[in-house]
Amino acid sequence: MPSVPEATGHAEPRGPSRWTQLFGDAATYTVGDILNRLFPFLLLPVLTRYLTPAEYGTFVMFQVVVNFLLPLVGLNVEAAVSRAMVQLSAVGLSLYISTALISGGGVALGLVATAAALAGPLQAFLGVPGPWLLIAIVVATGESAKAVLLTVWQMEHRSRTYASFTVTQTAARTVACLAPVVWSGGGAKLEGLLWGYSLSLLAFAVYAVIELVRCGLLVPRWAGEPARAFLRYGLPLVPHRVSGWLTGMADRVIIAKLTSLGQVGIYSVGYSIGTAVALVQEAFNRAWVPFFFDRLARGDAAARVSIVQFICLYAIAMLATAVAVTAAAPLVFPLLGPRFAAARVFVVWISFAYALNGIYKMFANFLFYSARTSVLSAITISTGVVTLGVTILLVASRGVIGAAYGAVIGQALACAAVFVAARSVAPMPWRTGLATLPERIRRWRAL
Repeated sequence: MPSVPEATGHAEPRGPSRWTQLFGDAATYTVGDILNRLFPFLLLPVLTRYLTPAEYGTFVMFQVVVNFLLPLVGLNVEAAVSRAMVQLSAVGLSLYISTALISGGGVALGLVATAAALAGPLQAFLGVPGPWLLIAIVVATGESAKAVLLTVWQMEHRSRTYASFTVTQTAARTVACLAPVVWSGGGAKLEGLLWGYSLSLLAFAVYAVIELVRCGLLVPRWAGEPARAFLRYGLPLVPHRVSGWLTGMADRVIIAKLTSLGQVGIYSVGYSIGTAVALVQEAFNRAWVPFFFDRLARGDAAARVSIVQFICLYAIAMLATAVAVTAAAPLVFPLLGPRFAAARVFVVWISFAYALNGIYKMFANFLFYSARTSVLSAITISTGVVTLGVTILLVASRGVIGAAYGAVIGQALACAAVFVAARSVAPMPWRTGLATLPERIRRWRAL
């Protein structure tokens, strides 16, 4: 276990109780995520009625490309910054962030040149028009800068600022997507949707850059030592993030190649409803990471036992959330129109896939804290490749439902493998925590 230098003040918790702060931050993030999911949910019935399944599938594929590019452009800068904020001084952190973002800008220029040279083959493979591949790179670059600002707020426990920013962005993106779809005609609907989506994200990325400059965290400086430190931490995570894309996004590409863009659209609607589980796990993980890093840094046995006990309860809560989303899904489909009714069958599988993903994140945080990102990458690469092969076989033999089966299999494999690695890298009192969990629950209930 690495030692953690004296806190610099960037991520120092505020408030009388760290557990109270944890649940307060988690509640704020959850409310923000509910609103962030609500806006796209309100947009979904409009898109499914104004767009054909093929048009909606093209829009989904554009989002798939952006998500694939994020770890390549950003080099996982947000993960590196979260750890740097508990180790570096203010001056060191500013140089670290500046070096990382400038490096990401250089990678983006290289990707633009590559995409321009290979526009024809990439367009044929992905089903996304060539010019939009270049725009996707620009959007991904902006998202990387935005992720740094959000990470800074997260580590400073500024959950309300974080939630306000993301909700405002989501509301603006929804309006920017909705207007051209409703008011345009013919093929202009899809192009207007893509422009609205891209420009709304870029507008908030510009704000993020301005805010980082204003706070003194982004300056026109680049240095070799921060670059090497950043790359040592972030570069091994690139395969990890790409493998995460394989288990979470490549199913859309497989469906597009083995069936049609229309089937991509139908599958994506069911997938969107199943991701309601992610609302809970992503919001809680944002609050958990600074709290978790702080308690591990304390190094006392009681803190470690409490972490183990909480992870066990959290795993049960994730599975219960998947059951609840599956039970509520039939209430949603009447709003989406008959063309997408077939998407209902995918919800249960995607819900449980995201429940397993939430449990996986609890174990992966041990590897992030220990700076063993290469171990995490090795696990996600291997499970991602297996998931990719299994999904191809299942879609070819079972149809589109095979992609949903593959999502559950992939997340289960990743969760189990990361748990084994976490036990090796960061030994925890798992047996003691489980043995004393009933007594801890009785004490909580007595409060």
